[in-house]
Amino acid sequence: MNLILQFAMIFGMILRVYGGSVRGIVGDPVQFPVNCPMNGRADLYREDGTVNPPLVAARRDGVCTSGDGFTDRLDLNSCFTFRRSLYTDAGLYEIRCGSGREHIQLDVVVASESSVSEGEQVTLRCYYKTAGGQVEALRWDKNGVMVLEVDLSTGEITNGTGFEGKRLSPAGATDGDFSLTWDQAQVQDEGDYFCSVRSKGVRMGWGNPAAARLKVIKKHLDPTTPRPPQNGTTGERMETWTTVIITAAVTSLPWALLCLFLVWWLKFRRPNVSPGPDGGRPPTDVDIKLLPHGNSAGPQTNGGPQVQNLIQ
Repeated sequence: MNLILQFAMIFGMILRVYGGSVRGIVGDPVQFPVNCPMNGRADLYREDGTVNPPLVAARRDGVCTSGDGFTDRLDLNSCFTFRRSLYTDAGLYEIRCGSGREHIQLDVVVASESSVSEGEQVTLRCYYKTAGGQVEALRWDKNGVMVLEVDLSTGEITNGTGFEGKRLSPAGATDGDFSLTWDQAQVQDEGDYFCSVRSKGVRMGWGNPAAARLKVIKKHLDPTTPRPPQNGTTGERMETWTTVIITAAVTSLPWALLCLFLVWWLKFRRPNVSPGPDGGRPPTDVDIKLLPHGNSAGPQTNGGPQVQNLIQ
């Protein structure tokens, strides 16, 4: 067992110097970092221990072709990308760019899936048996950035920048439980988290499960829920104006009704007029013009003395 771990450590160090690694979750796309010129020749092989390993993809003058067994999953637009990764895709690959060669280690892992609402507590499971092992640390990371790392010999925990507040399960190395937990989920916490074990800064293996996919459900405000007071905001000003308008309307309603009644009363009431000299109708303009005049001749105007005497 120790021999295997030592070989893995040496192999990891070789990859760190001469190549790199790619990791993905089963079913997700996986892209190999090929930096060959677009107008040149580039080939991707999967190492199988033989002299002529199987071809995965080849690119000639920008045109991509797939090798046998990869046609249905290879993305010919980017050439060196699996549209859908399989668990059996994990292994060592070789990129040949002209006369240059580079090895890439592909890890395809299984992820647990968790879904929580915004503000709820989060727990992402990861287990690893540390007894008798050669690993020095266990690490959680997200998108290649360290979230948290624990030194297995001292128990010292280091949080990555921006991930303060994340912690490990209290059981820890005693129970082999290295689950990651924190109190309140935020929308930005959503993503894929990977749990790995390391020695001298090189990844030596994966926890179980190796990855956790977190989905955070954003909360929507309930329109029936009373809103807190908004000091100095537009909402407060709108509420104030609404209150003023309603108060003015309620206060002015009786006066408005009274005005309407007065208009109706003045429009439809019958005037109280005294009977005219003929016992019935009131005098008209014609009657006034025909009245006799004492010492002067000619008709009198409506404002003359005869009209005033008649009315009286």
